[in-house]
Amino acid sequence: MKGQVLKAQAAVVVLLSTVSCVFAGAWTQPPGGYYLKLTAQRGETHSSFDVLGNQVPRPGNGLLTDFGLWLYGEYGLAAALTLVAAAPYRRLSEKRQFVGGIGREHSNGPGDLSIALRWRLRDGPLIVSVAAGMALPLGYS
Repeated sequence: MKGQVLKAQAAVVVLLSTVSCVFAGAWTQPPGGYYLKLTAQRGETHSSFDVLGNQVPRPGNGLLTDFGLWLYGEYGLAAALTLVAAAPYRRLSEKRQFVGGIGREHSNGPGDLSIALRWRLRDGPLIVSVAAGMALPLGYS
């Protein structure tokens, strides 16, 4: 019996590890309830990677700066139905030194808007939900 339980547990682990898309956020908002989160990140680097995967200095002693903002929100439409949306904003810039001076490039704008509906199928100690959604390109790539 103990061997069968171990085999069943191993099968569950294998099945769950092969699922391509699993989310921990199964909870839905109550009707009219909401959740908002704003996240910011910034990073800088003077290095890049060559075709062999080796870390190398960026050309022209370049400095690449990446700044991003993400707004994430949930809104309860009904007892077991929640609207989920995420909207990013990105700004990439690079500064390089040349013999004739300093060159600067930048790109910024809104990223793809993600919209989904989350439907709670089961409540209690084990919550089960399904979600379906889409991404709407807003022009930044």
